[in-house]
Amino acid sequence: MFDYLRNHSCADCGESDTLLLDFDHLRDKRASVKRLARGGLSWDVVEAEIGKCEVRCANCHRRRTAVQLGAYRLKMRPQ
Repeated sequence: MFDYLRNHSCADCGESDTLLLDFDHLRDKRASVKRLARGGLSWDVVEAEIGKCEVRCANCHRRRTAVQLGAYRLKMRPQ
């Protein structure tokens, strides 16, 4: 999993620090990639879940999720 992150950067801003990178699900989320990996599931299962994701840094992931969900904080932002 860490090798995958080392070879990918944030899809939005290009951040490459693995400490800051997340797997952002685009579709059909079974479980978080971290949860599947920690649960001792096979690499094939984890890799299939990673295939449903894009790599994003924590900031871009949070921002994108807020927009998708219509977070109340978006209404509080200055125009």
